[in-house]
Amino acid sequence: MVDHQAGFWSAAYKIPWTLVGGFPKGDCFAFQVYRKKQATGEILCPTPLDLYINLPYWFEYDPSTFMEAYLGGDAGPVYGTELYAVLPSARRRWTRYTEISGVQPGELNQLWTELTALPETTEENVAAHVALAQRLQDVLYQEAVDFFWDEAGSRPVGHMEPWNERHVFNELLAAGEAGKAYARLNRFLRWLARYIQWYYTDGTLGDQSADWTPYEQLRQVTTKNSKIVLDFGNAVPTLELIFAEAGFRLKSKPDGGLFSAVPDTFTVSEDGAVLRAAAGNRNVVITRGADWSVVLSVGDRQVFFMDKETLSCVHVYGKDGFRLQMPLLQEESVIGFGERFNGVDQRGHIVAMYQRDAYLSVIAGLANESYKNIPLVHFSSGYTLYINSTYRMRADVGVQVQDRFSITVQDPHVDLYFWGDTPVENMASYARLTGLPILPPRWAFEPWSGAGGGRWMNGPLHNVMEEQIGVLQKFKELDIPHGGFYAEGAGADGKHLAELHRVSNFAAQNGIRTFSWEYSVMPAERAKAFLQNSGDTEDLPISKTPQYTGNMQYISYIDFTHPRAMELLQAQWKDRFDAGICGTMVDFGDKIPDEAVFSDGRNGKEMHNGYALDYARGYRKLFESAYGDDHVLFQRAGAPGCQAYACQFGGDQPTTFPGMQQSLSGMISVSASGLPFWGVDACGYDGFSGGDAETYIRWTQWAAFCPLMRYHGTFPKEPWEYSEQVTELYKFYTWLRENLLPYTYSTAVQAHHRGIPMVRPLPMMFPEDAFVAQVTDAYMYGDHLLVAPICTDSNRKQVIFPAGRYVNFFDNTEVVNGDTAQTRAYPITEIPVYVAAGALFPVELNESLEFGRSMTTSRIRALVLTQPVFATAGSWNGSDTEENDYAFTVGSNGFSVQAKGCAGVRYLLVKGVSNVQDVILNGVRLRRVPAKQGLNLHEAYFVAQDGTIYIRIFAHSDLQMDVVTR
Repeated sequence: MVDHQAGFWSAAYKIPWTLVGGFPKGDCFAFQVYRKKQATGEILCPTPLDLYINLPYWFEYDPSTFMEAYLGGDAGPVYGTELYAVLPSARRRWTRYTEISGVQPGELNQLWTELTALPETTEENVAAHVALAQRLQDVLYQEAVDFFWDEAGSRPVGHMEPWNERHVFNELLAAGEAGKAYARLNRFLRWLARYIQWYYTDGTLGDQSADWTPYEQLRQVTTKNSKIVLDFGNAVPTLELIFAEAGFRLKSKPDGGLFSAVPDTFTVSEDGAVLRAAAGNRNVVITRGADWSVVLSVGDRQVFFMDKETLSCVHVYGKDGFRLQMPLLQEESVIGFGERFNGVDQRGHIVAMYQRDAYLSVIAGLANESYKNIPLVHFSSGYTLYINSTYRMRADVGVQVQDRFSITVQDPHVDLYFWGDTPVENMASYARLTGLPILPPRWAFEPWSGAGGGRWMNGPLHNVMEEQIGVLQKFKELDIPHGGFYAEGAGADGKHLAELHRVSNFAAQNGIRTFSWEYSVMPAERAKAFLQNSGDTEDLPISKTPQYTGNMQYISYIDFTHPRAMELLQAQWKDRFDAGICGTMVDFGDKIPDEAVFSDGRNGKEMHNGYALDYARGYRKLFESAYGDDHVLFQRAGAPGCQAYACQFGGDQPTTFPGMQQSLSGMISVSASGLPFWGVDACGYDGFSGGDAETYIRWTQWAAFCPLMRYHGTFPKEPWEYSEQVTELYKFYTWLRENLLPYTYSTAVQAHHRGIPMVRPLPMMFPEDAFVAQVTDAYMYGDHLLVAPICTDSNRKQVIFPAGRYVNFFDNTEVVNGDTAQTRAYPITEIPVYVAAGALFPVELNESLEFGRSMTTSRIRALVLTQPVFATAGSWNGSDTEENDYAFTVGSNGFSVQAKGCAGVRYLLVKGVSNVQDVILNGVRLRRVPAKQGLNLHEAYFVAQDGTIYIRIFAHSDLQMDVVTR
């Protein structure tokens, strides 16, 4: 029975006693109810649950969450308020709060003080110790500490899981073993202390130690070899300030960091204690003494101010590190940091930059871990910071002190870059420093289908090859286009190679490339099997952990810095190259332990975050040897510089709307962090099922406007698994993706040459537009398309428009002025996409000239234009070497456009124009025809019912067009 009331509903169930084993005996019985909502992933339960319960394969019996239920008397709940609860039966239980509350100022110090002064747990203090343990778990959750088993191999302190400790503690209490329960709790708290000491730079919770040594007095400033040398005495390292890569570099001696730029020359002058230096429009003013300061500016605008409060260093517990602290303005947003699933703007968050398998965090955590930790950070006050290090970092973005940014780095070397131009220019400078992005082949931007090996093996045929070929065949029969197929599981582990050849050959016959899966874990015995004359294990190209003395076997990875690494890879991949596999998922590589040692001398502390770069570089070299540039790599882990060797994918998200929102945040933030070629697992990777139809449709719509459109997961992701309507919508959006392929590829070429992302956060593209400064659920896809995916089970969406004017991509009658917010319903068939005014970009269509229609039998080149608001210019790229310029001018009765590179273009589609009077092409007034069919034989134009102007053109390499309005 369901009772609907204002603002909520309730349900009453009748459950026969026979279903639960008969009528209960005794005073009470244990009872629990769970409810799962598929589309959102919400689990509703009368008692508090820990986050791990969200794992689909852990949704199981947990006695710690059961209520005591009594028969008789008045119905109603009895609520507890203490973490160490006494139930009505007098049993005691460690429970948890229903919400994870935020960290309060000063709380980290207080918790650390309690933990380090911890006595043995007794009857008198057990309640306080339970409260301490639970609060530490919740605080460390917010610090992105991972308690799951799969991370144990990358840390030297062993493994304990808070929910399991709570479970065992309660079981011991229930069994009357209070002493053992107290000992277990005490052991867990001491393990947390060891974990904290290892995890944090200064060995204290939140890096709150008093052991930091400030850069207190600037004693001497000199110039030498294009460097400004800052001497602070022997207590801290000497710093060098360099003009480099259109910005500023501040580093300690000796050199550290992955990337180094050629120093720029500069002029210098001194006036007493003040030194001034300049390189172009970049200026530095340095004041010596106890009240020293360094001011970096671009033109008249200050970029960065540094004094004795800014930088400090620490040496404790055998670790070296530095801390950078900077003020935050009241409304300042802070974006970047790599792929962040918990939001784009990290203001008010702790950001842990430590490579993780973030699957468990996004499925069953706070989504604050990351596969791709990139210390590139954009501040809305007008500058960009890059920390040139791969050591573990922790950023406090206005948490402990609301107006302060503080980041600690476990690196003995200070190495910082600052840029003060526009965010787009700063991104370009970062890309020149760390490596301009690769250019994937054009076919890589077509739709991909595929799934994980388990999905194929668990299909109704229980035959990987037959399942995969069957899916490819059905897509062909339905006339649904794909450029790539992810065939994980076929020929796995070098077995059944014939099936891999058959799948790859069948795909190739249909114009589809086949991709495989691999990771870099390489046990010694397997490496020996691949290599001839491998000799001793110590000579193998795998990571070593010689100083590790624990009882857990650490994973060994391929050591890409070893001289024989490429020989190992070529042996591993020979069979797959023979089968025509021309792409692969470059998976994992995110669990390097501190103790690991690599051939080039680096250890795991430096390589844990940095290994992804060597991984991508090694695989790029391998695939280049087989295919040149005609291949695609899509990598899960990421590090600065990976953009020069591989594309990326977003890892493993739940098949829910929250999973979609997390993925959207991940895409926008990773794009702001220098990785332009990213694709999501459309409709998520894992969950209680493959997701419902609504989720699938909304995710498919969004995937069509991602840099890569790809499907993957543990469940079937083919549209016919849902319904005929879903299949038709999937077909529409895959053909729409093909329509937009010239535009998408042009945008990719821009990313390749200029280092700007394909997905462009609105605050970065419009830094002077306060109206969009906080918009994090929409983005520009290339120069011209504003995309605002719907990530909820509601059709209503608020879209915030930057300055300018925008035309609905799907409905030419909807024209919206900029700097406005519009909320309306978008049907399930439509994603909010708008074309900016003054756009010109290439597309391909069939003879109908309509988007989303099959182009199997014909592809016609066209350009889409929108009426400009003011004079503007731009360009589009037909290939890596072809750039075509265009320019708009605006008059009192219409607009004009000049465009180059139009040879082969047969149609122009003009949107956003009302009351057209004339169209003049290269000086000739075109005839207006009453129907689209009239465009077949003549240069002419047709105005559709929605106002779209279709213009037929013949052979014009360049064109001058005037659109005259009434």
